[in-house]
Amino acid sequence: MNINIFKTKSTISFTVIYGIDVDMNDNFTATVGEVGEINCSFSKENLETIFTVGLHIRNKTTNTFVPIVTFRPGISVIFTPSGEYLRHRVTVTNITQESTEATLIFNQLSCIDQTQYLCVVAYLNTDNAFDSDRSLPTTINVTVLPQKPNISRSLETTSKGNHNVEKRSISRNEHFTHTSVTLKTREHDQEFSSTKSTITVDEGEQFPREGDNVSFVCSGNVGRPPGVMLWQKVYAHENISFSYVNKTTTVEKIPGKCSFNGISNLTFQLSAADFKARVRCSVVSQDGIDKMYIETDPLDLYFRVRHVSIIKLPNKDNFDPSIKNITLTCNSDGNPEPRFTWYEGQNTSNILSRSNKYVIKNVIKNNSGTYICEVYNFISGEQFNASSSVDITI
Repeated sequence: MNINIFKTKSTISFTVIYGIDVDMNDNFTATVGEVGEINCSFSKENLETIFTVGLHIRNKTTNTFVPIVTFRPGISVIFTPSGEYLRHRVTVTNITQESTEATLIFNQLSCIDQTQYLCVVAYLNTDNAFDSDRSLPTTINVTVLPQKPNISRSLETTSKGNHNVEKRSISRNEHFTHTSVTLKTREHDQEFSSTKSTITVDEGEQFPREGDNVSFVCSGNVGRPPGVMLWQKVYAHENISFSYVNKTTTVEKIPGKCSFNGISNLTFQLSAADFKARVRCSVVSQDGIDKMYIETDPLDLYFRVRHVSIIKLPNKDNFDPSIKNITLTCNSDGNPEPRFTWYEGQNTSNILSRSNKYVIKNVIKNNSGTYICEVYNFISGEQFNASSSVDITI
């Protein structure tokens, strides 16, 4: 805005020449590799001639705005020394004296494009005086999408006899939220390159069993801004999952890239309930991308026999001799697979069956009694037993 003062013999008059309105488009967020656009628009009122329209960028070192591209209507578009890095990355079209907007299009956004921009219009006003006006700054935020993480597993076994702890890697593929984040930053932003998601396991002679401690390490590119890792244990047969909260994700800037690497650890003690469960590690980011996780194969482990039950068929309290036969089926959990032994009462020397079924073919009163199913399995040479019984009245 210019103020011209005119004096006469008895009065002083003021002529006010107002400036022009200069605006930038709103702040926006886009992903690395996407197209981005910044626009500088300006009004023509109080403007006689446009000299230049300059796009300026905030210098991260000096925290001042410096020109990167200058539009000279009808002449040319100039990349300044500070804007040379844009020359082969952007599309610009020169303006004319009739233009009310100057546009710069990023063909593929890079992390170095994340900063503030403003526009400065230099012009001849309607009072034939040089003037310039600038916009408020606008900000481009550039994000990097996370990638599927990698996962590795190790095991600690406790010897039953002396309670010595032995650390070992075991065979099997395994799979798993976040809360706290630790940042370690390094310098300079560039694009990231894709890496293949893997599960790391080592072949081992020993096999996990209940009571062992199993540890998982999840790592990988968590994007920008850095996401966090969520651990879950998924029970497929029940279609439910358990989330581990308050597990820390430590993130560190990837050297030479503009993304972050994350790492998180999970350790828990194996129980029989974990048999065939899967451990999942997910990367949770602001982009909200679904299925950004890796999952282990179902956990395989040894556990002692338990939960022994017997089913009668037909299911009656009292059986009539007219019934052709009575089938008793014994069920149990355990890994390795349980073995079965049937006997009646205290007569353990008379083995009735070595399968999980026993059929009473002669439905007579003399075959009334208590039938016992004993279940056992072997783990590391040690035998584990459990049993259940059913009363049959004929």
